[in-house]
Amino acid sequence: MSDTHYFVAAVLPQEFKQHIERYYSILKDALPFQRWVHPEDLHLTLAFLGKSGQEQLQKLVHDLNLLLQEKQAFSVTLHGLSTFGKVTSPRVLWCGIKRKDELFSIQKAVYNICTQNGYALDQRPYSPHITLARKWLSEEPFRENTPVASAFTEEFSYKIKIKEIAIYKTCLNRTPKYNPIHKFQLLT
Repeated sequence: MSDTHYFVAAVLPQEFKQHIERYYSILKDALPFQRWVHPEDLHLTLAFLGKSGQEQLQKLVHDLNLLLQEKQAFSVTLHGLSTFGKVTSPRVLWCGIKRKDELFSIQKAVYNICTQNGYALDQRPYSPHITLARKWLSEEPFRENTPVASAFTEEFSYKIKIKEIAIYKTCLNRTPKYNPIHKFQLLT
């Protein structure tokens, strides 16, 4: 096994990725983070797997296919910006997702399949979000209620249709760095 990591995530529609890319220049000017997530790398994580052998991945693909072939596509609603880490110097800037039963149901089922396949997953409660940037750079403290953040929150309170789930492979030496190695279509 290499240092390659894998995760299972809801695939975000291309139109959302293009839409958010238009806001990146505004956000980047107002919110100085070290690394911004490439628009093609935007996703909604369901389970972080870490390292994996090919046999284990093949079994997971089989089991997730059985699980997801009967699941319906669903919508999620974006809900504001927030952070992880120190309030004044956060390590992650993210866009929240309003609670949606369908999302939590699929995440729980995916989580259970992953643990049954031998993956040691995070035990914390699921907190759905889309990571936008990492590592605050400014000497000035971060402020969540800036005019830019408020405008972003108002603009991004809309629904995204989730039609696919994927297993992604992390390729640290590439941009974009997340490569979907298997996609599962949800029923529409």
